[in-house]
Amino acid sequence: MLENILLYSSITCLSLSAIGFFMQLIVYLFDRKPVVKEPNKPLIQPVVRPLNNIFIGTVTIIINTFSDIKQAVFIRYKLNTSNIQFCREAMKWTGPILREKGVRYFPSITVRYNKIQKKMGVYIPSTNSIVIYLKSHNGDLTEICSTVLHEIKHHIQSKKDPEFRKLMNYNKYGYYNNRIEVEAREFEKKYLQECLKVLCEKGIIIKY
Repeated sequence: MLENILLYSSITCLSLSAIGFFMQLIVYLFDRKPVVKEPNKPLIQPVVRPLNNIFIGTVTIIINTFSDIKQAVFIRYKLNTSNIQFCREAMKWTGPILREKGVRYFPSITVRYNKIQKKMGVYIPSTNSIVIYLKSHNGDLTEICSTVLHEIKHHIQSKKDPEFRKLMNYNKYGYYNNRIEVEAREFEKKYLQECLKVLCEKGIIIKY
């Protein structure tokens, strides 16, 4: 009799233990809180530009833009020498730039008084020469100087850019967005005011 009681007690304890284990397993699987993985923190924290820096940068851009407009609209120059000498002096000013680029000599430069539609100037690589069409500029010395610088850039390209002659095929590669023309416009814009300043100091042109 005692043996039967002990056997039933053991079976009951095992049954209760099994039920408890399964209950814990159910809680673990279905009732646990989801684990939210935090994103890894970057090694370098992003830099937030202070508002005052943004304001200063904006003001600087506005001032520089106004300065460019003032140079283009309000400042005028008159010639204190011949047109050809003015163009030659503008070309000579680029001497240090040519040496820096490894170009050993200047192109020849001539001026024409006839007006060519849609042409301010031209560079001819076969003869290393520049032609400036004066009447296409309506006497604006700033524009003439800009055109000289533009064509000087083409002279540099003709000596240092292996694709220059290919890209001169404007019928195939276009004009305005053509790389050699984009670079030439950037060149004239970069150096124009500095060149005009030196020509003024030399008395080649007079500001009024």
